[in-house]
Amino acid sequence: MLRKSLIFAFFAAAASVGVAEDAPRITEVTIEPHEVTLTNADQSVQFLVTLKMSDGTLRDGTRQVEYKTQLTEGSGSGDGVAAVERGRLVPKGDGAISVEASVVDPVTKQTVVASARATVRNFAVERELHFVNDIEPILTKTGCNTGGCHGKASGQNGFKLSLFAFEPKFDYDALVNEAHGRRVFPASPEESLILKKATGTIVHGGGTRFDEHSEAYKMLSRWIAQGVPYGDEKAPTVQSIEVLPRERLLAGVGEQQLRVVAHYTDGSFQDVTRQAEYKAQQPDILKVETNGLVSTLGHTGEGAVMVRYMGQVDVARVAVPFSRGLPSGSLRAFPAEEFHRRTGCRKMAQARHCPERGLLRRRIPAPRQPRRHRHAADGGGSEGLSRGPVGGQARPVGG
Repeated sequence: MLRKSLIFAFFAAAASVGVAEDAPRITEVTIEPHEVTLTNADQSVQFLVTLKMSDGTLRDGTRQVEYKTQLTEGSGSGDGVAAVERGRLVPKGDGAISVEASVVDPVTKQTVVASARATVRNFAVERELHFVNDIEPILTKTGCNTGGCHGKASGQNGFKLSLFAFEPKFDYDALVNEAHGRRVFPASPEESLILKKATGTIVHGGGTRFDEHSEAYKMLSRWIAQGVPYGDEKAPTVQSIEVLPRERLLAGVGEQQLRVVAHYTDGSFQDVTRQAEYKAQQPDILKVETNGLVSTLGHTGEGAVMVRYMGQVDVARVAVPFSRGLPSGSLRAFPAEEFHRRTGCRKMAQARHCPERGLLRRRIPAPRQPRRHRHAADGGGSEGLSRGPVGGQARPVGG
């Protein structure tokens, strides 16, 4: 009995070693963006770390790698300037640092590294918040101005907002001037109705939207304490948004972090990954969290994540391929390279070659056309068929 157990253990170990040796290796690690500049304490940047594998696939390593920060001038840790929390760069003070992302390849046991640079400025400078660019995104992200809440035509319990913040001045007036000023209370921000209802301190038909430790609560509280400023009406506004990566292939159950960048009318741009709103269009294939982390559910197919921010929309597509391999020669000659790329990477084999009788059956030709084609001297194959009956005048079905 002991001898059989030892033999079984030996073959099991040999099998596991074989799997490890055949597993794809990490050939390169990339980190985006390579250069980061944060100009105030409210900004943050979502890094995207991609692992390039020896089999040609790309995997998200944003939450797998180990991050290390170091001062670019002098020596020492850069933790006093910024910290990386699950791939998100959060400022802590002024300075310049380098960010190193490293991972140990499970096959070769070698460490693969990528690096980026980050600069933080004006961390201690108190910034006056802007209603359109700072407050409206919170109302949208938390669902306050959706059609099922205060954004519907009749509002909700006397409080009406424009749908998805399309009319900022209307929203500002509703928050600041209506309800006898009870919705915002600069003398004591924590007593503001908008904060008490959103945190569930008092009864709210929409339920709890965020807690007192959330970034949304801190931002709204600061804005109220500053005297609810509207801000410069000529300030740059969001012109478009960009979601990265736009396409990604995930096998089985996998994850992919998204990054969202807002482009403004003055040519500047800003990371708004945490402020953007996400919605999975195929919830049976994938799900997405509020921080932009996409997870597949193990079902084969292709799904999309709609990303919305300040009236702008973009889409990220995620595909889950079949687990089976492709037989050799399954992709026959076809003029569309994009078709080959999309079907090949999803491990989708083309349909079997359709015989001439099948091609005829899919179209209703005149009776003389099939007979003429069958008795043709050269036959012509399916190409001749497509040039002949298929290219001719069709008879209506039932004619």
